Amino acid sequence: MSIVTELIPTTLENINPEDEAAREWIARRYALEGERWVAVNMITTMNGSAAGEDGTSDTISNRVDRYILGVIRDQAHAVLVGAQSLRAEGYTIPRRATLAVLTRGGDLGDVPNNEGARERLIVLCPRASVPKVTGRVGDRVLAVIGIDAADPTPEQILDTLAEHGYTRVICEGGPTVTGSFLAAGAIDEIFLTAAPSVVLPPQPVFGQSENLVTRYELHGLLMDSEGTLYQRFRPLTEPLGG
Repeated sequence: MSIVTELIPTTLENINPEDEAAREWIARRYALEGERWVAVNMITTMNGSAAGEDGTSDTISNRVDRYILGVIRDQAHAVLVGAQSLRAEGYTIPRRATLAVLTRGGDLGDVPNNEGARERLIVLCPRASVPKVTGRVGDRVLAVIGIDAADPTPEQILDTLAEHGYTRVICEGGPTVTGSFLAAGAIDEIFLTAAPSVVLPPQPVFGQSENLVTRYELHGLLMDSEGTLYQRFRPLTEPLGG
C-alpha cells in the first residue's frame, strides 16, 4: 500500500497504512470535532468527476482511499447516502456506523447482508411514504423513519437523525444529495479525495442543480505515493481578505 505524507500542516510526517499505528494517525486528522458535526466525504477526478468509466467511484479509488474511508466512517454515528447511490455503488454496511439511506420508494437494491447489517441500516423517507417503503424493505432494515415533508430539506434530515441519536454524520452522496447539503449551508467540513485521473464526460462531484458560490479553506492535505490527494476543507468564517 502507498506511503501517505502530510503536506498541510507542513509536518512532512509519513505513514504506511499497513503499520499498526496508521489508523490512529489518520483518525486524529479526520476527527469530527463537535458533538453535532456533518462532513461530506467524496472522491473526484482531476476534472471534477465523481465516477469513473464504470459509472461508480470504484475505478477512481485506490487502497489508501478505501482505508481512509473506513477510518472516517469509524468516527461517525451515521453514514448518509441516497438510495440511487446505494444501488449504483453496491455499498457494504459500515463496521460501526449506521448506514442511513434516503429514499422515496424503498428500492435499496442488493444491500449486502453481512453480519449484523440489519442492526446498522435505517431508511429515511417522507412520512407519507412510510407504508410503501416499509412494505418494500421488509425486515432488511432496523427502522423506517418518516420525515414530515414531501421533499425533506437537509436541515430536516439532520434534525431527524439527531432525534434518533445520530449527531455525527458523514454524507457520502451521491452528487445531488451532497450538492443540496452544501447549498443549504449544512456542512461543517468536506473530505475530498482527488484522484490523478481524468474522466470524460464528468459526473459533477457536487451535482449541478444549484447556483451557489461558497468559499472554503484548506486545513489539511495528505498525499499518497500514487499522487492521490486527500483534502480537508472547512467553510471560511470571513470573506477572503476580511
